[in-house]
Amino acid sequence: MIKYESIQSIKPQPNIAFIDAQNMYFGTTKCSKCAGSLNTELKDMKLLNCTCGYAWEVDLHKFRIYLKENYNIGEAYYCLGYLQDKNAELYKEIQKNEVFV
Repeated sequence: MIKYESIQSIKPQPNIAFIDAQNMYFGTTKCSKCAGSLNTELKDMKLLNCTCGYAWEVDLHKFRIYLKENYNIGEAYYCLGYLQDKNAELYKEIQKNEVFV
């Protein structure tokens, strides 16, 4: 007779997240509503220019906790594209939050 494990006894495997850094950055820090009212192109908008509250800055530490608790993310990869030596401190800061660059 074959024994089957119940679904409840199987431990779920952690998921892996691949985060597109540019899309996340531009999707959260740019506000089309304020760009329109300031007659500024969206690409030129700065976070500080948003007065309506739609633009915001992501806290990577909190974001990493959110991914782990809500989506069982074991590893998160923050895809930046071309890495430059002048941004080494930024990369270290990102990696402090258990996110791989």
